[in-house]
Amino acid sequence: MATTPLVVCIGAANVDINGFSTAALLPEESNPGHIRLCAGGVARNIAENLARLGNQVELISALGGDGLQRLIIDSCKAAGIGYAHCAADIAQPSSSYLAILDERGEMALAVCDMGITDRLITPAFLEREAALLEQAALIVADAGLLRPTLAWLCGRFAHKDLFLDPVSIRRCANVKGLLPHFHTLKMNGHEAAHLAGFKGSPTREDYLAMAEGFTRRGNSRIFITLGPLGAVYAAQGQPAGWLPAVPLQPKGVTGAGDAFMAGVVHAHLRGWTAAEAARFATGVSAVALSSPLTVNPKVSERAALDLLKTLPG
Repeated sequence: MATTPLVVCIGAANVDINGFSTAALLPEESNPGHIRLCAGGVARNIAENLARLGNQVELISALGGDGLQRLIIDSCKAAGIGYAHCAADIAQPSSSYLAILDERGEMALAVCDMGITDRLITPAFLEREAALLEQAALIVADAGLLRPTLAWLCGRFAHKDLFLDPVSIRRCANVKGLLPHFHTLKMNGHEAAHLAGFKGSPTREDYLAMAEGFTRRGNSRIFITLGPLGAVYAAQGQPAGWLPAVPLQPKGVTGAGDAFMAGVVHAHLRGWTAAEAARFATGVSAVALSSPLTVNPKVSERAALDLLKTLPG
């Protein structure tokens, strides 16, 4: 029997605190709504989506000792994510993410405290995990990792397919100059424009040109998510393409991009084209948007394909 390929996800494992406003947000006011606490973090979210899609996944992240790490550990156990290779320090607080979402489920503001990840996930730590990384069919990293760590990964494992999520415009500083080392980049529109040096408000045609530009500079595949405006994709030597988003009213956008990345990885492991990967990832992202949780526990290949039936083609 063939062994399921191993994916290693490196980066943030957070406790997510999501505040949902039930009315239009008023600045400098206490807004009525509801608050949910759940496990999050870009790398952990990608890992959970991948596991729920049926993949073998190991997470390398940082765990604190404030009690909140139990939420992260329990989420890994429930989803079938390996977490034995995480770093831990009981003297430090867990990595955490606080998001405020408006009455439409769109994020208004977020604050992230990833100090423990910065301190524990270093080149020296990852070198001790080199045997695991060598076993991986591919490695997913988020740019919450510090630049020296990402640079080490690009050099030490240049022979592996490396996938990158830049995480945010602020975190893009960690990956400038390193981008050509990554096989695949998954970015949102803001991150793509920032990394491409684009000024102004990009059109769809601009994003298509950006995607092709990244492939000319060395990346094999590019995926740019544009929220309700769909997604742009490109592969080396091929013209960029665009897909519409699945029409739905999101119940929460936190984690939708991470679900998209999981769909891209899942498709790559199955040998699908960039266009097929973008379409499938759009479906996985739509499943994520259908839940207020950071990761929808109903994520599956079938659920994604069912939602894609609403798209043409």
